Amino acid sequence: MSDVAVTFRIPTKLNSRLDALAASMGRSKSVLVRVAISRLIEDELEIVESIKEAQAELRAGLGIPHDEAMRMVRTTISKAAKSAKKKDAYSFNSRS
Repeated sequence: MSDVAVTFRIPTKLNSRLDALAASMGRSKSVLVRVAISRLIEDELEIVESIKEAQAELRAGLGIPHDEAMRMVRTTISKAAKSAKKKDAYSFNSRS
């Protein structure tokens, strides 16, 4: 695989930080930028793929309607709050 030169502009402050990082790691700025871009692309591609999968599931009728999902969230939060209150009350009473 051959490399291709890419030219772009970055703010002076970012360049200074890149210089400092490269010096502290003993690596070239090019290597750090290549790694950063590679990670960004992989992360973004994963997000895009997840969105496409979710959209396909919705088209297939596998989604949960928003109202139902919110009802489930509120129920879970309510149960957690009640459980936390019971634990707090027990902790307080057991100290007496």
